[in-house]
Amino acid sequence: MAITIDGVTYRTSVLKIIEKKSDLACKAYMAFAAANGHKDSIMFLLETADQDPKKDFPVYFSPTPKKRLSAISSKTRDMADTLGTLEDWKDKDWSKIYKDARDAVAKKIEKDINKAFYSSGAFKKVHQKYAGKKKEEEEEMQDRRKGVRLQGAPVKTLETAGKREGVRLTKGS
Repeated sequence: MAITIDGVTYRTSVLKIIEKKSDLACKAYMAFAAANGHKDSIMFLLETADQDPKKDFPVYFSPTPKKRLSAISSKTRDMADTLGTLEDWKDKDWSKIYKDARDAVAKKIEKDINKAFYSSGAFKKVHQKYAGKKKEEEEEMQDRRKGVRLQGAPVKTLETAGKREGVRLTKGS
């Protein structure tokens, strides 16, 4: 899903947000989530994208994980514990474990964070930058349109606009 504010569209799915790690809105979202008690959850989503059960099991899925995530259900933990105890790192059920765990963690973050983030000062600063860029782009397009309309004779104006935009205009078109 997405929300649009002042003509700028923002993603609301944390899994979609973190896909663009270099994006300013993504950085602000991750920092906000971490500051509001979801640092381990964000790290889980980032670190488990490659699905390496041998590496991730002791950190997130074991009966005594280094980072405990309350969003992961006991059913998912039990399934992971069984496979981890057997050291069966290639089993096809790992993909279901990861999917269920990632979906549950993402859902919890979104429930706890989204509304607060999109009304926070951190988001407003990011939005001002994006909205400002969008407004500048719109004003530039309007200026271009005005320039085409207001420059001298219509035929000459179209010829000039065509050359400027890389389009060749012929007489009679």
